[in-house]
Amino acid sequence: MTPPVVSVIIPTRDRPAELHRALVSVLRQDLVDIEVVVVDDGSRDDAEVGETVARCRDQRVALARLPTSGGVCGARNRGLELASGRWVAFLDDDDVWAPGKLSAQVSALGSGGAGEWSYAGAVYLDERLDVIGRQAAPGPDELRG
Repeated sequence: MTPPVVSVIIPTRDRPAELHRALVSVLRQDLVDIEVVVVDDGSRDDAEVGETVARCRDQRVALARLPTSGGVCGARNRGLELASGRWVAFLDDDDVWAPGKLSAQVSALGSGGAGEWSYAGAVYLDERLDVIGRQAAPGPDELRG
């Protein structure tokens, strides 16, 4: 079996509603060659996270559980251990991705001009998902310091 192009790692803890929204935004990406690794970082009610993942009804989504909280870094590291994709994308459980975001980044990576990693700016949304702000991605000169 060919590994997926992108492994999406989503750490979560006690936020099933936010996790559901994040998962929907990932599964609606036009890049279908993905796997999604949800890492439950010691939720008080781990059944909620399991039910949220099961509601997706998508075999590309896997769930891993940490018995106690290792923090977001511990959850991301566990996700990395399980990831099999060529590229890794991190998504916090309270964030969502715009349609086409992942394919645009993979395209940039495939063009050779992006090097070995990619990043993007941010759009800030309110609880109704209306845009309330934007932050442009820093340019290469800004990243060099």
